[in-house]
Amino acid sequence: MNYNDSIKFEAQLQKQIAHTLRILYTGKNLDLSDSKLIIGILDKNIYNSLLISSFASDTLAYLINNDGLNFSNVELVNYIKDNWTIVKGQEEIRVFIDKNSIQSEQKAEIKVFKQSGSLLQETYYLNSSEDIIYYIGRGINKRENDIVIDDSHNSQYWELNKYVRSAHAHITFTKSEGFLLWADQDGTPAFGSRTRIFRKGLQIPEDLPSDNVPLKLKDGDIIELGKHVKLLFRIISEN
Repeated sequence: MNYNDSIKFEAQLQKQIAHTLRILYTGKNLDLSDSKLIIGILDKNIYNSLLISSFASDTLAYLINNDGLNFSNVELVNYIKDNWTIVKGQEEIRVFIDKNSIQSEQKAEIKVFKQSGSLLQETYYLNSSEDIIYYIGRGINKRENDIVIDDSHNSQYWELNKYVRSAHAHITFTKSEGFLLWADQDGTPAFGSRTRIFRKGLQIPEDLPSDNVPLKLKDGDIIELGKHVKLLFRIISEN
């Protein structure tokens, strides 16, 4: 998509989003000042293009000036959920109003669960910043990982660690969802690996079958990478 086409698409999409919201919320006198408008976009090319443009802030201003919809923020995400509303004319773009977008600051930690592998550090700490991506993988030579599985053949856990890919998964944070676990392509079944969560109360683990849709992490979740390595995720503060 060239520059002119991109500008036209963004302008048209803003109108379509506004039209969709008008149908849903006109006349309801909603107080949206503490609410976030989430726009889910499945197409990665469109998502990436809008992410690096000023589309989110422009849409926030457009909705205020043209429709009186005063959201606290507009957030773009590369996934959608079933209960989100399809944008008129855009089957793979949906909107959702998060009325509980203001959350307290969270901190979390990740460490090995019951000697099922080894990390370069005993504990890794995560902050609730929407600007940080915590990359998870084996070693740091092929990718600068933030949570590093030991890549040494001399490690006593090498036979467990070796099944973790160098670019296996990553964790992000949003105020609306909290900490989210994503599988990178190399950490999916299509590429001969797996990323999944063991959670208290679940009979079977929950897999991430693709790199398009994340899973929300909860306190006490156990993240399995590859065949053997398991990492314990804990929320350690919520101020």
